[in-house]
Amino acid sequence: MTGRIRVATALLFLAVVVVVFRLCPVAHSLREQTSQLLAEYFLVHLQAELKKPQHLLEHITYEGISFEELTREMIDDLKRDFSGLTEEMPRRRNLFRTWWHRSRWGSDYDQSTFKLYNQLFMARLRDLQSGTRASRDAMINRMHQILEVALQRNRNLTYQSILGGETMMLAELRRALSQERLPNRARDLLLSQNQVLSYESFQFFDRALKESLRKADDLLHTILPEPVADELKATGRVAPGLIEDSCVLFADMVQFASIADKMPPEELLSELDYCFSHFDRIAERLKIEKIKTIGDAYMCASGLFQKRASDPLRIALCGLRMMEFIRRYIKSRSRKGKISWDLRIGIHQGPVIAGVVGNSRFTFDIWGDTVNVASRLEATSEPHHINLSAPLAEFLSPYFVTSERGQVPVKGKGDVAMCFVDALRPEYSIGGRGRVPNKAFYNEIRRLDRGVDQSEGPGT
Repeated sequence: MTGRIRVATALLFLAVVVVVFRLCPVAHSLREQTSQLLAEYFLVHLQAELKKPQHLLEHITYEGISFEELTREMIDDLKRDFSGLTEEMPRRRNLFRTWWHRSRWGSDYDQSTFKLYNQLFMARLRDLQSGTRASRDAMINRMHQILEVALQRNRNLTYQSILGGETMMLAELRRALSQERLPNRARDLLLSQNQVLSYESFQFFDRALKESLRKADDLLHTILPEPVADELKATGRVAPGLIEDSCVLFADMVQFASIADKMPPEELLSELDYCFSHFDRIAERLKIEKIKTIGDAYMCASGLFQKRASDPLRIALCGLRMMEFIRRYIKSRSRKGKISWDLRIGIHQGPVIAGVVGNSRFTFDIWGDTVNVASRLEATSEPHHINLSAPLAEFLSPYFVTSERGQVPVKGKGDVAMCFVDALRPEYSIGGRGRVPNKAFYNEIRRLDRGVDQSEGPGT
């Protein structure tokens, strides 16, 4: 009995092996038959491409050759990969023309070329023919490359449009197989391939959407301060807020208008951008918020989103670092025999209102008497000087060298007591030169900040 079981098991195993070996050639033969048939339809389409208007045929493609040359090369590749394509083969209808018109994509088939789709279809035929992992990967890679180019050309391209087009093409291809009475397994091959293309298309557009959102987020944070951008994304608006204590700095290029008349526009904008970019870096290092530039004027403020006792020191140091940069800038331009502008700065401390204005183009700004006074302190300053109101100068005097200006008339304010900030005190600067802060200065900033460190800003 045991011997009979062993014999039966062996016979069953042999039967399975025979079936497998018989099915493999059938599957391979079906792939050859399916891909060969669709290659015939594809050849009809490529030949129709060569009959398009001359200006389309002469168009130079990304590959550096004309569309006509590229199409002829593709026909040669098609005939090499599918040797059964001969002049004696049955005449097929142009299913690509039918597909295009049924898709209703607007343009006329005879007035359009299909370079990108032709390349994808060629990869599909090769995958149908071989059915290997390598052919499937090659098809997927080609599709991603084509979608990348197509999306660059048409930013309105969507997954829905791609899915709709591929669904219509699948219907046309399956109709062609049915007309030739190929078995259902041939249509299953197409369906399997279509599912892969649909999935990979979805993955492509999902990644593209995420990348677009990331870029939009980066751009928003470039335009608006981070807390403001986060509030805008979360709520769709930014509530204006009163900042009870902020330090506002205005910087203006001296003699900019007269120099602008003597300088080529490209050089003028390049030099202004060079200066403002340095100002941006100085402000960022000191955790000071850039507000805006207006022509040749630069505005920034501290204490808007995080209240620090060191804010007056930070804003005064910001002004000194800007002046030091301008000093070196003037020296560099002078060595080259080129004209340059100087700088004057005004700083004031007090309450401001902060918020976002505009719907289509968001702009973060601050308003209030403190802003107006800071602007007028800048206007009444002198070249290469930082002008302060006297109370602020008094607070800064333990850390900075200041000089009194006395009462200076200010529009709308009458006479205002002002002072210049000239330098850091020797004990707080490297080498005692008053230009670059030393470790002792930063220790003072940390000591002050340990006393006050609370978040506040627009909407709080």
